[in-house]
Amino acid sequence: MANIRCVWEMGGALGHLASLKPFVDQARAHGHQVTLALKELQNAHLVFPDPTLPRFQSPYLNRLPRLSYRPPLLHPGAG
Repeated sequence: MANIRCVWEMGGALGHLASLKPFVDQARAHGHQVTLALKELQNAHLVFPDPTLPRFQSPYLNRLPRLSYRPPLLHPGAG
């Protein structure tokens, strides 16, 4: 059977996460291994209460990257 990773980047609201539930339930019912990678884990158990369903927090960037950087400081004798 397949190993399926479901990745969800939205926040902790359950409406978007709940849209994955039918797919996850069907895949598991057919013997597939499903792993959840979620932006927020604190409410995931409300949609997916089964503690045997692997889940982990996916990495995400919570701020915009810098567009400019200050030049490095040089030692006074360097040069």
